[in-house]
Amino acid sequence: MGEDISLTVEETNKLRVSLGLQPLKESAKPQPPPPPPGPSAEEKASAEAEALRERLEEARSKRALTQVGKGKSLGEQLAEEEAGQTADDWVDQSRAVQQRREAALE
Repeated sequence: MGEDISLTVEETNKLRVSLGLQPLKESAKPQPPPPPPGPSAEEKASAEAEALRERLEEARSKRALTQVGKGKSLGEQLAEEEAGQTADDWVDQSRAVQQRREAALE
């Protein structure tokens, strides 16, 4: 088609003045846009405090879970209670419990 015509700012200004237009303003460099504002100091502090609260809560729950697991299991507790107990002993104990329940209901 045609060739591209390009002029420098100085040449463009001379041409604009000859046509009766105002010259273009020259700027050294286009200013980059300012960086977006980051979180404020208060927001950072509150975010850090919230993260700390979450970590503390997680540590507390882990500690509670490990403490629950300490001690004897139900099987171990029953084995201790029934140590040396025969079937007759168990039947006698069951009957005694049943009689106490019936007495409590009357």
